[in-house]
Amino acid sequence: MIDEGPILSRHEFSQKNSKLTLASVAFIIVITLVIITLATATNVFSTPSILLVLCILLAALSLSALLYSRLYITPDFTYFLYENGVRVFNHHSEKVYFIPFDKITHIYHFHLGINPRGKINAMAFRASHHQQWNIIVSNIMGANPLMRNIVYQQVNHAGDACLTRLFQGEIINFDVVNKKPSWFNQFIDHDLVEVIPHAIRLNARTLTTQQRAINIENIRRIETGSKSDNEAIRLLDDEGSVLFSINYAELISADLFITLIQHMIQNRIPAYHSPINH
Repeated sequence: MIDEGPILSRHEFSQKNSKLTLASVAFIIVITLVIITLATATNVFSTPSILLVLCILLAALSLSALLYSRLYITPDFTYFLYENGVRVFNHHSEKVYFIPFDKITHIYHFHLGINPRGKINAMAFRASHHQQWNIIVSNIMGANPLMRNIVYQQVNHAGDACLTRLFQGEIINFDVVNKKPSWFNQFIDHDLVEVIPHAIRLNARTLTTQQRAINIENIRRIETGSKSDNEAIRLLDDEGSVLFSINYAELISADLFITLIQHMIQNRIPAYHSPINH
């Protein structure tokens, strides 16, 4: 039996956001109808250029209303955060299941468009390639703290285990995004992402990508940039030359990758003391 530990928080559909969005959608529809009526029944918008601009603006507003209603009105997942993992209620399949932190193997960060406060951050996680993604978007309460907690727990639980495996001469594999759907499809169809399994392979002495193999001893610095802006993760040598670069959102479990590389740079263990050579 899985030891879930005490429950820490519940993250469910936010009624506050739903009511606000419904009011916004209703307001946009009313304004749209008024402008269309004026444009067809009077000469207020007789100039073609003005009418064209208005049509484009109305189309953008209508699309925004549709997307926001899809985001904030329809709940997809409810999460229960426990000491040792996350319990998930999938509203589509109506299934409830528990995922321990030490079983989370894939974490994917992405954006779902923008809102007045900036980019809409989202995150998905799963325990294996054979399982579906569990998606966390801002239509649930406390979404950002939940995302940060899951990332922290994955790094905390998987980090030590991965370092032990590296010390024992094993290989740690990372997936890379192969085909990312448009944010519109992510909104409407939950068409999340296609990945290339095991595209990056890390062992005690070598980082192997699809393009080349890099000696760990040549990596002297890692630059991560801003995660929220999807800046590149870059591995540099002594002269500051880029040995490897990949966007944060293109690397599955990017935070775990960064943690392992940072540890190997700072400690040079197990990079130079792997027991496979003894």
